[in-house]
Amino acid sequence: MAEVFFRPRALRALEKSLSKKEREKLNELIDQLVRGLFPPATKKLSGMENAYRLRIGRWRVLFMFFVLEKRIEIVDIFMEKGARDYKRRQKLF
Repeated sequence: MAEVFFRPRALRALEKSLSKKEREKLNELIDQLVRGLFPPATKKLSGMENAYRLRIGRWRVLFMFFVLEKRIEIVDIFMEKGARDYKRRQKLF
């Protein structure tokens, strides 16, 4: 079992931007991550050691997974608009 932490930026997006249905789907996927299962919509981000992204429709959840500390840190939640979205958010890691 892993602990889940949300950064302030991710919390704001969770509270303001996501619909109830999207929040429920996100909670289901985070529960899978906590149990150690990576959902099929999860991909490792290239060039970063512990960085992953989770896809929920057009929404993307950037998170870091620390195996030794058993910790998942949700970095950002955003709606994908283009390839540059990830480059702009690299500094968050």
